[in-house]
Amino acid sequence: MIRYITRESSKDVLREIKHPASFEQTWVYGEGIVKSDIDGLAEDFNLNQGILRDIFDQQELPRAEYDGSTLYLFVRVPRRRANNKGVVTSSPLLLILKNSTLFSLATSPYFSVDDLAERYKISIKSSRHTLVQALSYIVWQYEELVDDAQLYINGAGQRLETHQVTNKDFVKFVTVERNLNEYHTNLSAMLAVLQRLADNKRGTFGEKDLDVIDDIILYVNQLRVSIESQGKLVGSIRDAYTTISNNNLNVRLKALTLLTVIIALPNVFYGMYGMNVTLPFAEQPWAYTAITSLTLGVVALVYLVARRRF
Repeated sequence: MIRYITRESSKDVLREIKHPASFEQTWVYGEGIVKSDIDGLAEDFNLNQGILRDIFDQQELPRAEYDGSTLYLFVRVPRRRANNKGVVTSSPLLLILKNSTLFSLATSPYFSVDDLAERYKISIKSSRHTLVQALSYIVWQYEELVDDAQLYINGAGQRLETHQVTNKDFVKFVTVERNLNEYHTNLSAMLAVLQRLADNKRGTFGEKDLDVIDDIILYVNQLRVSIESQGKLVGSIRDAYTTISNNNLNVRLKALTLLTVIIALPNVFYGMYGMNVTLPFAEQPWAYTAITSLTLGVVALVYLVARRRF
């Protein structure tokens, strides 16, 4: 679906038009596009059809490419999977800047011009600045997901301190680490794209836009540091849980070993004096008391020695 959107100022509402021919500033917004849409856009706006078709490659990484004076910018937009709780996926989004016209093309509904308009006071009159705002909005989407991951990891760490962490937490850690790796890969590639835009060798952006791009670069670097820190925290929690589990297992094994020895010692004496043969002190009235006292004494001695040594 292709929509043609215009907005003369940030105070106006977004207006959808049938065709951008009579408007100098237009946002061509494509969502769930198919190959026929690509062919039509390439013909109507004289765009590079080969680059446009790259949007169908779901593994396409962020990159910036110029064809003449037209800027083609691929980024990846994140979104939680609706049918798989906790798993985050990403899909390529192609942003194109051709003269005063801005294009955003995606095969998935991960990027909404309406959501962008709610967050930023965009004005289609400045398509370059709107492009920069779109990049900032995408990075903000990553920040939201990174913050959610951080909340879960911190919660798991607190539950570990109170011994309330469960195996389900460590199963979910697999998903969390996968998501963090996805964020880090996409943001690292996006950082390279932003640095290329900041070089501004083609003179595409003005000074104000370059300042915003520099802020986004700083923003992305901070997110990458946070992601790396969270990845290390997940590893620390897993190592701590493993150490605690091993220590608890050792304590239980020592207790079971001591209990086995304590139970076995009386059986040695009782087994000997249970034999149907002539035994020392068998005729003495105090023999039972003496044997029982000796057994209890040996058990107590073994217990005290074991406590001191272990």
